[in-house]
Amino acid sequence: MFKRHRYTQDCSIRVIAGRIITSTLVLFGASFISPSLADSLSIGGDTFLSGDSAELSSGSARDAFVAGFSSSLTGEVQGDAHIAGFTASVLAPVAGDVYATGSNVEIAAAVGGDLTAAGFTVRLSKGASLDGNARISGGNLIIESPIDGALLAAAATVRLDASVGGDARITASDIAFGSGAQVAGLLTYSAPKEIAIPESVAPASRVRFVPASASSVFRDLGESVGEPLQNFWPGFASRVMAALLVLGSLVLLAAILFAFAPRQVESMRQRASEHAWFALVFGFVGLSILFGAVPVSLMTLVGIPFALVALLLILIFWTLGYLLGLYVFGTRIWSAFDGSYEKLPAKLVLIAVGLVIAAALNFIPIIGWLVNIVVLFFGLGAITIVILDYLLERTRPTKVNDGKTVQESGMVTG
Repeated sequence: MFKRHRYTQDCSIRVIAGRIITSTLVLFGASFISPSLADSLSIGGDTFLSGDSAELSSGSARDAFVAGFSSSLTGEVQGDAHIAGFTASVLAPVAGDVYATGSNVEIAAAVGGDLTAAGFTVRLSKGASLDGNARISGGNLIIESPIDGALLAAAATVRLDASVGGDARITASDIAFGSGAQVAGLLTYSAPKEIAIPESVAPASRVRFVPASASSVFRDLGESVGEPLQNFWPGFASRVMAALLVLGSLVLLAAILFAFAPRQVESMRQRASEHAWFALVFGFVGLSILFGAVPVSLMTLVGIPFALVALLLILIFWTLGYLLGLYVFGTRIWSAFDGSYEKLPAKLVLIAVGLVIAAALNFIPIIGWLVNIVVLFFGLGAITIVILDYLLERTRPTKVNDGKTVQESGMVTG
């Protein structure tokens, strides 16, 4: 049986943030190096693999880099393993360290070094083992395999049902201890008030309580990105003002679009509303093209300026697509209540309310993130469809009086 204790999610942010940011950069870099979406590349014993379903079954003589929608290691790795994907699974032994990130991360094999992982769900299955330290951050953390080193965890839910050979610092809103849970070193936890830790996990002499507060969270996060930022970390009032400034800027941008391109905005809204599935698919395609342009441009020195342009386009289209997606959803919901949105003030109110609701949804694990992604894809899909229609229209042949086919560019083709 698991004994449950609730307390607020807090610290360990400094160490975990630094480790996760570093590992994430390495993982995304791995996807850039792989030459094609279903290919693997081996250089100096290191193996690189990316693809929709990336499974490294051949193993690696040194380090392994795997990135894809569904990523897995089923071959033994003699060095370090870097893996990223919506699902990321380590199913074969890794002699060195493991860096993993994704929505669902599973470690189900022996790891000879340290583990650094982040995800909505991170699981160390019973068949796994860890010779080094574990640094884990996520929504739901399940530990069923022994950790020889130290444990550093920050999550919404933590279930510990295995032994920890060193110190442990655990922060979660919901923590559960199984019959196999045991901490050999110092167990430190943070909470608004002190809780009882079972003696089977650690005796009272080796349990330390650190009161948690919102200020301590921001202080730790500030230290993780640099000492100079700590003294300038915004207070509550300044964070509210910053949120209002962002909200006002986005509403102002929407007002400019409605004022100067009303027909184009309505056309894209209608496309996304009437062809929902096409909008979602083309939204994914459009975003993939923009993100894919960055690594392709970075492959040559000549293309570096184009990479900067691609990054700028990502920012622009992300913002415009998100606003358009909110407008699509807002008008559909408002129309269901027989509401009118023809006038500009009504449209801006829909955008503002949508932004507030979307921001609030981000506090709901997984579901909030998925809703925001769907909103983004709807808007980007409508923009992508309109751009493709324009390009096809420009290249479509037309008939002239002499019967010859002429491209709009003026070139005769028949």
